[in-house]
Amino acid sequence: MNTDGSQRTLFSNLRGIGIGFVSRLGTYVIFLTTHNQKTSLIRTDMDGLNPRTVTTGGLWSPYCSSSGDYVYYADWIARPQRLLRVPIEGGAAVEVARVPGKALIGVIAVSPDGKFLAFPYLEGENAAHSKLVVIPADGGPPTETFPDVTGIFRWSPDGSCIVHYAVCNDTFQLVKQPLSGGKPRQLTKFPSGRSGDFSWSPDGKWLYIAHGEVRSDAVLISNFR
Repeated sequence: MNTDGSQRTLFSNLRGIGIGFVSRLGTYVIFLTTHNQKTSLIRTDMDGLNPRTVTTGGLWSPYCSSSGDYVYYADWIARPQRLLRVPIEGGAAVEVARVPGKALIGVIAVSPDGKFLAFPYLEGENAAHSKLVVIPADGGPPTETFPDVTGIFRWSPDGSCIVHYAVCNDTFQLVKQPLSGGKPRQLTKFPSGRSGDFSWSPDGKWLYIAHGEVRSDAVLISNFR
């Protein structure tokens, strides 16, 4: 669809229990789809045609490299969980790192320059013992560590900050945490509601956020047999 929401058209007729993590990689679009209890990383052309399975397994949070040559993803079934990289044209996956601590608790993301990989993980038995680490994209010890960052996060377009959700005045807001240290800066000022995934436009000028109110109805059912 257009950026204003008009002219919505069907992108792909692929079906599955779940389809998610849709993103662009060079001249391709990638996403995960689950069918018959098997999760696959699918690659299509920009018009949704010519689907091809790149790899299958316990896949989670695929993220494209800035070069357009690789897809990074997490193998959440393995113990310890692993972060891997697979060529977009297909081939053998290469292990980049192993998730320290108990488990991955969010997405993974590659820095805009392609040099670093960030991910949050759980150290102990609850979210109070969580950390987000930044490691070299080819693997190695952490270069930066931030406490209490979980769930969805993104790099800033210039790669200088990690942007994530934090509670500000009883509402989840996006904050920008500089890699150089210091206090995070609040980006959004939603008065209420809940927020989900977010992403920047390719030129870095727009920030798209899934946000809305949660509504529910109580329904009385009677005379059923």
